[in-house]
Amino acid sequence: MQTTAATTAPAVTASNGLTRTANNLALGGTLAANTDVPLNAKTLTFSGLGRVGIGTATPDASAVLDVSSTTQGLLPPRLSTTQRNAIANPAAGLIVFNTNTGLLNTWDGTRWVATLTDTTPPGGLTSVTFGFTAPGGAQTFTVPADVTTLGVDMAGAVGGRSGSSTGQGLGGRVQAALAVVPGQVLTILVGGAGAPNAGGYNGGGSAGNGGGGGGGASDIRTGGTALT
Repeated sequence: MQTTAATTAPAVTASNGLTRTANNLALGGTLAANTDVPLNAKTLTFSGLGRVGIGTATPDASAVLDVSSTTQGLLPPRLSTTQRNAIANPAAGLIVFNTNTGLLNTWDGTRWVATLTDTTPPGGLTSVTFGFTAPGGAQTFTVPADVTTLGVDMAGAVGGRSGSSTGQGLGGRVQAALAVVPGQVLTILVGGAGAPNAGGYNGGGSAGNGGGGGGGASDIRTGGTALT
């Protein structure tokens, strides 16, 4: 006579709230204590205090969900910019990974923002340098997609020499973060160096009697070429 052993589901430890019927396991009722469910070397813990832990039996008190691992990471939904923009009525705080930019994006209630910045913005842009080319004139820069802040390092032109003097005054320098909008066109004017009796392009003051003129200003203008 051949005897066949009955097959049952693996045992699951639970401190509260689990009901097992045959090979089925149901979670129901109010958890008053931790409930642990083994997940292939990991443990899913439902805390009796309203917290959930994955990989930890003691979810942090400040977190609704606490994921712990030393070998794996957290993988959010991966969407292209087009797919991200197609999300209907996103909730403030919604997070996705943008596959076009390689950055995490968060909906702040009005627009998508990159929450983790990269030293290499979209399109491989690292830095763009604008210099003075005589006789001077406006130059433009279009803000790349998904870029909302630009780092600016700008200096005015040097002043002209006076008579036999070999020294020249340096222009002022500004370093700042400039808030921008993707697709925005910025107008950039780079000041020209001062010369004997004449000021440099873009507002350098003139001088007389062989004096050196002032260096021209450098500036970034938004909304056109007007200085506002």
